[in-house]
Amino acid sequence: MTNLIPRREVEEIVACHALEATLVDVFVEGYSDECILRWYCVQRGLKNVQVYGIETVDISSSMALFGNRQRVIELAATLGGRVTPGKVSCVCDLDFEQWVPSAKISLGTLVFTDFACMEGYFIEQSLLEKFLIMVVGAGDLAPTFLQDLGPLIMECFLIRLAHAVLGWDLCWISPERCCEVKNGLPSLDRSEFIKRLLQKNGHIKDLECLERKIGELRPTLGSDPRHSIHGHDFMDLLAWFLKKRASVSHSSDVLYRMLMGCVREEGLVPFSLFSTLEDRAKQFARCPSGVTATHSGLMPQPKRSSPGRVDT
Repeated sequence: MTNLIPRREVEEIVACHALEATLVDVFVEGYSDECILRWYCVQRGLKNVQVYGIETVDISSSMALFGNRQRVIELAATLGGRVTPGKVSCVCDLDFEQWVPSAKISLGTLVFTDFACMEGYFIEQSLLEKFLIMVVGAGDLAPTFLQDLGPLIMECFLIRLAHAVLGWDLCWISPERCCEVKNGLPSLDRSEFIKRLLQKNGHIKDLECLERKIGELRPTLGSDPRHSIHGHDFMDLLAWFLKKRASVSHSSDVLYRMLMGCVREEGLVPFSLFSTLEDRAKQFARCPSGVTATHSGLMPQPKRSSPGRVDT
């Protein structure tokens, strides 16, 4: 089917930035990230910033088989040195960058999230308390929510990390079928989960190899769950846990939108991603004489699907 949203060519982006002195562009992995950053720019009055999803850019065909994160990195590499530093920011999840660097060189156009993924900004006690008490009506879970669910999320991250370090491109499976709630506490049958994951991908013979790598990598994880979570695992396990413990039956996409509604502007300001984007916007907002700013954080956007967590 023909794509109804025209994709911008890289040369077009370069030309626009050569002509428009105040223009600041931000490219992100997907629509949910776009929503968060556009809202932040509106709240902070950054009217010269425009945020785009990576699907709006025509990346080289060699990137067609890769996920959105790699496409963002490819765009950063392509634009690096071709636009004034700071006028374009390509934002992607930090992911496994500490262990498996995706960017081989330092690129001024590439900006990582402060945590492993954008969902890391949701893992803040007051935000989660508001979400659990006021939004989904599961306030009894609030006091120990991170303590209860955090270990499962981090274990999934560790398993993902191990097979990434090993260079295996495994097709992930949802962990909920290997989870249960005992005495009100969630638990993961990790042995069964790993077995199912390897069986699905034809790697069951490599079980011992994966377990060894997990053991090697475990000490490298810190105690802060924000640095050791994968966004999809967090949302899927959140949906499962709320259904089991609080009879709250919402999809992970709906819960993601609910969490976004609990984000506070002042809660994002201190973090490097947001302060960097704000500094860059303000740097170029002072428009030279005779140059007109044409971009705004409130410019009309192409019609999209709802902002569930669809980034890859």
